[in-house]
Formats: sequence, C-alpha cells, structure tokens
Amino acid sequence: MMREIRPGDITLPNLMLLVADRKACEEGWVLHLAVNQKGEILPFRIRDRASYSFQRIGNLMEGQHLQESASDPEVDEERYMSTGDAWAPEYLKEEDYDL
Repeated sequence: MMREIRPGDITLPNLMLLVADRKACEEGWVLHLAVNQKGEILPFRIRDRASYSFQRIGNLMEGQHLQESASDPEVDEERYMSTGDAWAPEYLKEEDYDL
C-alpha cells in the first residue's frame, strides 16, 4: 500500500531498504532506511532485531513509516529499537542465559 504523494512533499518515504551490513550479520541489528520519491535516503534510520524485519515491512504496507518512531524525523540519527542481544528471543532476559 503506497501513500498518495502530494506535490512538494519530499519527506514521505516511498521505499524502505533493509541493509544487512556487518552489524546486522554479526550482532543481528538490521538497518532500516527510508527512501523518498527522489531516491534520497531520509535522515532518520533505525536498527531493529533481524526477527522484526518482517513486522517492519508489514507496518510499512499498512502505512506506518519509520518516521513515526522518531521524536524528530529531520534529525540525522540512527536509533536502536530494542536493547540486549539482538539474536536472542526478546522474551528471554540477558540474565536468564549465559553468553
């Protein structure tokens, strides 16, 4: 589902990129980038657990954009959406298992 783009509105994302960089491969934190209709990467980025990538895609298809997770989407920042070990199931706490 795509949102209607109004003339002059270049901050709405048209596409979300999921990047499997070194941090994603080694630690499980996938980078999510939003791209506008001009092909520009928007400044706000998030890192979330690899297991949540499917949920983020579903949220985008339903109209929820990455900017909704930001206090100020115009600020150039990379935000982690969770804490702890990204590869571990979220229902486990770090003190519940030995690394």
